[in-house]
Formats: sequence, structure tokens, C-alpha cells
Amino acid sequence: MTYKVFKELVDNRGNFISGEKLSKKLNISRVAINKHIVKLKSLGYQILSNTNSGYKYFKDEDILSEYDLKYALEYYGRSDVKLHFFEETASTNICCRNIEEHEEISLIVAKKQTAGKGRRGRTFVSSEEGVYMSLAYAPKKMKSDEGLKSVLLAGVSVCELLKEYGITASLKYPNDVIVNNKKICGILCEMISDAEYIEKIIIGIGINVNNVSFDNGLKDIAVSMKMVTDKNYIRSIVIGKLTNILVEKLKETEKDGFNGILRDYKKLSNTIGKEIKVMEDENNFYYGKAIGIDAKGFLTVKTENGEKKVVAADVSIRSQNND
Repeated sequence: MTYKVFKELVDNRGNFISGEKLSKKLNISRVAINKHIVKLKSLGYQILSNTNSGYKYFKDEDILSEYDLKYALEYYGRSDVKLHFFEETASTNICCRNIEEHEEISLIVAKKQTAGKGRRGRTFVSSEEGVYMSLAYAPKKMKSDEGLKSVLLAGVSVCELLKEYGITASLKYPNDVIVNNKKICGILCEMISDAEYIEKIIIGIGINVNNVSFDNGLKDIAVSMKMVTDKNYIRSIVIGKLTNILVEKLKETEKDGFNGILRDYKKLSNTIGKEIKVMEDENNFYYGKAIGIDAKGFLTVKTENGEKKVVAADVSIRSQNND
């Protein structure tokens, strides 16, 4: 019921709505209405109370709660997404793996992660100014060997989101979103599948949103939306927009395949055409030129010994890393 009160206030933002009107519309007492208002105020929402006029929600704030997330999902037409919100969790991807299987589309959002992971088991730093979310999607019929393409789809989706905010981004293969030669977003995709078909795709995304600084280990390689534009963002809206983009693209690929995603990824790639270093593990690496993305989503690299496909490796652009 707190959400219903919240929705009425936001729908009438900037205007007073009487306790009597809220009470009649929601079929609860005015005392109950006030209790929900107190709860919302305790979360930080700016709601003006006036004995004669009622209540007024007068300022959108970056609170990030289940209420503004649900409102954002409904606003962007994503009532088909089941929301799970946590103040703190070890990892949104881990939560995704544990949700009920009957949910076709699930969104896990956490204010803070304590054990976020990147590719190859690396630690992913999750400060409270960012967005940490995982989308679990159960495709109707997607082959198991198309899992890598969901990583590319996620990267394209984040770039599209940032473009809506006037931020130009590129993609370093396979899953780093780059702005001004610094990382603004990390992506970790996992899947549950049998030998032939994917049962569930889990797309984990961490975006630096309102961060104003980073620890010494990251300050030279990371950037945030706020640092690029000098603007503050309401993270629930960022999440709502991105969730809608992701779901639409996933549904499109089920209908039309991944050709459109591969085309868009190539346009956004900052890796294709560059001299790169490919680290297969700590002791094995090779150099070459990235020449394209194949139909399966693998990076094709031209080396002195012929062409190679990058399947599971770290890629760095030599011109940027002087290596």
C-alpha cells in the first residue's frame, strides 16, 4: 500500500492532494495514509504535509528504493518485469541465480554489493553512488552457443542508454563500456543451459553514475556519468530506461536473431582495427590486429601466424597501453 500512496503523490507531483481524497481512492483510513507518508519521509522523500491542503511530493530525489524503481518500471512499460530490491547484497548476479524459475523476466537491484565480481573472478568495486543490477531473462528458444552474444547485446544497450543522456561511449571487447578512454560500466553475463538451449540469461551491469571520485587504483581508469556531464542522475530512472532497452533487445533477438546486435556492436567497437594484446592467462599472450566480430560474437584477430578467435581472454589496445 505504501507504493500506491507513493504513486498517487508522484502522479500529482507539485500539487497538493488531500488526505481525504487519498483515503477514498485507496480505500484506507487517513491515519493509515499518514503512516505511509511518514514511512516515505523516513526514506528521504521530500513530501510537504499541510493540515488544510494535504500532501505534496515536490522534488524528485535520488533515493533508490523499491517504490521509485517500481514506478520507473511501470513508466517505461515494463510491468512484465518482476522486481527484487536489496539495500545490500553480495552480488546481484548471485541473487539472480537463486530466484524462482517460473519468473520469465526478473530484475535484481542493490544499493550496495559486498562481493561484486567482474570477468574471470575479479573484484568489482561497488560504491553507493552507482547502479548495480542484474536482469534474468528466460528465452523461449535460444541456442546455447548464443550466450556470448548476450554480452554484446548488453554493451550495445548501455551505449544506447548513455547516448540518451548525451554521453558518447564505445565498447572494448567484449564487455567494457568506455567513455573518454576510461571505463564507465562493467558487464558480467552468465547463463544456465542444457546441451542445446539456454534456460536463463543473467546480465549483470554496474554503471558509475553519481560517483565524484575513485580510489587510487581506479582514478586513472574509471569515470562516471556525473564526472562527464557535471549532472546528478536519479538512478531509478537510469535503471528503468536500461531495463526497457535490454528487454526490448532480448525480445527482438528471439524474433529476428542477433544480426542487428552484431552490426551495432561493430559500429560501437573501439577494438576492431586496432593493434591489440590478447592475454589467454597469466603466462600466455599474443599480439595481433583485431579485424572483426564473427557470426558467433567472437573477436577475430590477425596474427603473424594466421587468424585466431578470441573466446575467453583479456584484450588490451596496445596504442592505449603502450604494451
